[in-house]
Amino acid sequence: MLQSSLINLESILSLGSKLNESLDVDFILSSSLLSLMGKLVLKKGCGFVHDGKRFKQIICKGTNEEVAINTYNFSENQFSEIQEGSILYTQGYRYVINLKSQQQIIGVILLGQRLLNKELTDDEIKYIQIVGSITSTALSNTLNFEQLKSERDIIQRQNLLLRTLIDISNDFKNITSREHILRLFSLYLKGNLRINRHAIYLINNHQSTPLVNDFHEPLDTKCFSELCNVSEISFKEKLPESITKQLPHDVSIVAPLNYHGEIKGYLLVGNRLDKTSFLEENLAFIELLANSLITALENNRLFLEELEKEKLERDLNLAKEIQNNLLPKSNPSITGWDVVGKSLPSKKVGGDYFDIIKLSEHEYLFIVADISGKGIPAALLMSNLQASIRTLISLNLSLQDLITRVNTLLYNNTTYDKFATMFVAKLNILTSSLEYINAGHNPPIYFKSDGTIEELAEGCLLLGVVENLGEVNMKRVNIKSNELVLLYTDGINEAVNINHQEYGTSRMIENVLSCNECDSRIILETIYS
Repeated sequence: MLQSSLINLESILSLGSKLNESLDVDFILSSSLLSLMGKLVLKKGCGFVHDGKRFKQIICKGTNEEVAINTYNFSENQFSEIQEGSILYTQGYRYVINLKSQQQIIGVILLGQRLLNKELTDDEIKYIQIVGSITSTALSNTLNFEQLKSERDIIQRQNLLLRTLIDISNDFKNITSREHILRLFSLYLKGNLRINRHAIYLINNHQSTPLVNDFHEPLDTKCFSELCNVSEISFKEKLPESITKQLPHDVSIVAPLNYHGEIKGYLLVGNRLDKTSFLEENLAFIELLANSLITALENNRLFLEELEKEKLERDLNLAKEIQNNLLPKSNPSITGWDVVGKSLPSKKVGGDYFDIIKLSEHEYLFIVADISGKGIPAALLMSNLQASIRTLISLNLSLQDLITRVNTLLYNNTTYDKFATMFVAKLNILTSSLEYINAGHNPPIYFKSDGTIEELAEGCLLLGVVENLGEVNMKRVNIKSNELVLLYTDGINEAVNINHQEYGTSRMIENVLSCNECDSRIILETIYS
């Protein structure tokens, strides 16, 4: 029988009910300790909880000294006397109660000396064991509840993080302005983490481009160069001193902006407004937020590039249409002559130009020119050249004067790296004579009826290089029946196939000779094929 003066059923039930109704570790250990100290008349006592690594002191009565509990070798028994000579013994503790759950020690109650130094009776030991069992159950329930609550809180925070990131991603999808992306990112970052400042730097040709900087001082070149060695998100204090000493003093976190495995820049996160420290889980949120930001920025850049590409494509198509309108719309019908022409630029537009102009009922002007460069710049110069030639022709100039005037216009209105080669010829269909001047152009090939070939190379320097062309020579040839003159630009003979083999002038001549009895259209298609 337990002594009624020490224990009764009502007091045990009352203590058990009080402990099991509570989910407060401090209250449970404090209530148990006070009950034991009161019943057993003890000088002091302490309660501890094991956090998985070490014992954490929760409550102490009768002393303020630090208890060296983590060095003590506990027995497996629920209740035992403290070993004489141990540190705990020298600190005045005599008994230990192991609070267990599933054979694991989850807490400890240390009891000090009794005031009268009396030995514990069997009933008192039984009372200690009952209180220990009640406390173990209550403490286990509370710790399990706290663990579940902690896990629930983690899941809730993760869900909140996921919802926030989904919201951010959805918001970013509908934004076409980089400034709007940065503003929205700032709201999410500062709103969720309550930070005071942040900065965003992009890497551009190994240099830093600041998009946002709330800090008082910018990063200098040396600091950014050191920062580029950071490959993972990190607290400032964990970075090398060579970096931390150069960063603004109120930077807390550095996060790389990672896009498909490539670091495109860095996010600097300042201190929190409430001065609290960042947690490890905050790093995960910042890292995901930073990656969402750089993805949005890169998508925005690619979107704008695509828009610009589409605009350029439209402009090129328009330029191509305009340029095609500058070329002869159809092959001329000249009595007794078979004349065809064709132009296929290597790009949508280019600097190659040919024209066939009727001067009179029996005279025609043939022009082939090649402007230096390719693409739009060459096409613009070509259109100016075509307009100039059309204007000059109305003045009834000789071929020499026409070439000289064109040279002057090019020289005075273009830069030193712009020039043109040109072949111009006047055909008289009554006399079958062809007067020509070659200004540095690929010599047209004259296929004669006797099987010989002549290059029409007589002329002058190419146009637009020097102010004064000097001597401009003109030559006349008489074209007989079934003879052929081939005018071309270097885009034909310098063209390469998929094996990077050049077409070449020799092959072009061979193809023409293989069709010596064909009409001009078939010969032209043979060359292009």
